[in-house]
Amino acid sequence: MAASTSIDKDLETLLTAIQNLPASAQSGRRNDPLGKYLTPGQTKGNNPRSVFPSHKDGAYFVFNHEWEHVFQKQPGDPDDKLQKLVSHGHGKHGLILAHAWARHYATVAKPDERDRIQLRVQTLLNLITESIGTIGPNVINVDSDSGEEGGDDSGDAMEVHDNFGIISDLS
Repeated sequence: MAASTSIDKDLETLLTAIQNLPASAQSGRRNDPLGKYLTPGQTKGNNPRSVFPSHKDGAYFVFNHEWEHVFQKQPGDPDDKLQKLVSHGHGKHGLILAHAWARHYATVAKPDERDRIQLRVQTLLNLITESIGTIGPNVINVDSDSGEEGGDDSGDAMEVHDNFGIISDLS
């Protein structure tokens, strides 16, 4: 099951893809699936650090359990569920969480588990590539549940974008 490229290279490619999402991609929100399932805990004190969950069944068990909450399409899910994750991929509650999640578990997983994590990363890279064409221009970061601007954006600024960059800042 060995892959032709290293997981480190795939993680680097994933980070580049996330950083180069179109300007029209919206910011993820804390209550979106990425923020809800792939946000690590934080230690308390003056120098907080991320704390990722662990489990007696191994690193891949924890990695995959939360990853599937986000990236596995269930019966009844909207057809565009996965593309919406990419179209809301900017910001601290966006796809960068998936990158950090995969990067952490790739460092603590056994070699055969790393191969499975790498397959998940490659699948996410394919999803990003396939979804780029569906992220249209002139997107406003709105609360998808209410359809209203604003809501709890968790500190992420709302901006109007076109294909050339930011038109105006709504924060």
